[in-house]
Amino acid sequence: MALSEGASYILQRLYFMSTGGDFRIYHRVYLTSWGEWKRELIKTNWSELTLQNGFIKSDSLLKYKVSDGICFLTGSVARDNVPDSHTVIAKVPAGSRPEASINYRCVSSLGYATIRILANGDITLIKIEKANGDVVTTGNFWIDMLAYWRIA
Repeated sequence: MALSEGASYILQRLYFMSTGGDFRIYHRVYLTSWGEWKRELIKTNWSELTLQNGFIKSDSLLKYKVSDGICFLTGSVARDNVPDSHTVIAKVPAGSRPEASINYRCVSSLGYATIRILANGDITLIKIEKANGDVVTTGNFWIDMLAYWRIA
């Protein structure tokens, strides 16, 4: 359906991503009423990130993909001890980085982990905390990451 001159519409998008790497985008358009949801074709593949500073793969590879100007990150990492705050886990390459730093709260084997993705591409661990909010400074752990951002 073509829009007449001066007509407007609303585009709604739904991004679905699971920690297992399943990724889908759906959209629908509102002209005078909402249209049906349609699945979009995704033309990019996942790329693995290189882990740093003693982090290793846990259940799934740490990977990213860019689609429609948005970078998606998923995967699990582990380490045999809790590092200092701001330790780099991996680096997102140029062309996939956010404009500014973004924090995400992720599930961890010890409770929750806060990670930060910096504008230079560094993915850093800020802290690990128990469900009651106590910060954890020792012990083996894993982090299940799931994040997305608009690229710069």
